Amino acid sequence: MINITPEARDLLKDMLDQVSEDQEVGIRLVLAVPPGSEGGEEGEVAIGLMLDQPHEEDQIIEHSGRRILILDPSMAQLLEDDSLEAVETDQGRSLTVNQKAA
Repeated sequence: MINITPEARDLLKDMLDQVSEDQEVGIRLVLAVPPGSEGGEEGEVAIGLMLDQPHEEDQIIEHSGRRILILDPSMAQLLEDDSLEAVETDQGRSLTVNQKAA
């Protein structure tokens, strides 16, 4: 299962609180291709975020009584043993995935 740092959990909850009061929705991680790209370098994956409700087979991660993250089985397998972290950028806080060593 993906490891989510406390800072990333707080950021996900803050993001959700800003866009939805619906306690049934969470942020789903999805595979995404960067605009103008046919894909990244070998082994590089782009991940997008979307609001969604969980499906029966999804992994659900909660924080402070709120569903903060939803992973379908393929995304959960792709990110297994990786770490989701919050980082400070010039544009503010952002999420990044630190991949396990190959």
